[in-house]
Amino acid sequence: MKAGSSIATAAVASVLLLFSPAVSAHGFVESINLGGKTVATTPGPYFKPDGNGPAATISSINDASLVCGKGTVTPTDMPEVAAGAKIDFQWSKSWPHQKGPIFTYMGSFEPGSDPSSVKFFKIDEQTLIDDKGTWAQSKVAAGSPVSATMPADLKPGNYLIRHELVNLGSIPGEFYPACIQVKVTGSGSNVPSDTVSFPGAYKADQFPQDVYSIKTAADFKSPPPAVLGGAAAPPPSRRNMLSRPMGNA
Repeated sequence: MKAGSSIATAAVASVLLLFSPAVSAHGFVESINLGGKTVATTPGPYFKPDGNGPAATISSINDASLVCGKGTVTPTDMPEVAAGAKIDFQWSKSWPHQKGPIFTYMGSFEPGSDPSSVKFFKIDEQTLIDDKGTWAQSKVAAGSPVSATMPADLKPGNYLIRHELVNLGSIPGEFYPACIQVKVTGSGSNVPSDTVSFPGAYKADQFPQDVYSIKTAADFKSPPPAVLGGAAAPPPSRRNMLSRPMGNA
C-alpha cells in the first residue's frame, strides 16, 4: 500500500471514530437516596445491569431489557421508605449526554416477580428547561442527581421504581432505565390506574428524530401516562446547572 493511501485510510478511520456514537462512555446509577438516606446499590435494592450501555434503542423499542436494563441481577434488599419521600438518583460521572427526557415510574411489585408484568404509573418527568433547547438531562452530565417525589397518598406496599434517561442525541435514540425495589410505608389508599408496562409502553414515533429542532417543553409531547397528580417536579435553575462543566450531547 502506498504511503498516501495509508494516510488517507487512517484519516478516514479517525473521522469515523470521531463521529460514531460513544459505546463505552455512557453511565449507570451509582447511588440512590431514599427520603434522606443513601442506600447501597451493590448489594442493595438496585437491579444492576451488566454494563453501562443502553437497555434498548428506538430501533429495538420492544426489547425485553427495556424494563430494567440488560443482564440485571435481581436484588434481595427491600428498604423501607415513607410515601411522599423524595428520591435522588446519582448517575455516574461518565454520563456524557444532554438531549432527551427523564422519566420516573412506580408500580406494585412483589420481590422475585417479573418486572415486565408491573403496571407502572408515572410520578415524574423532566424535559426542556428553557426556550433554547436545553434539557433537564444536562444536570446529569453536570454531575447533579435527578430527583423525584413519591405520591404522599400512595397505598403502602412493595413497589418497583423505574427511573430512566432517554438519550435522543444519538441515532437511534437510546433508553437507560434503572430499577429499584422498595417497601412504601404510610396510611394512604391511592392505587393509580393510569398505567403502562415495559416493553410495550413506547412507540418509535413518540420520540423525535431531530432532537435539535425541539426548543421548548411545548415542542415535546411525552409518551403516556401523564404524571400522577398532573405536574412534574420543577427542574433545577439554569444558573445551578451551569455551575459545573457539562459533557457532550
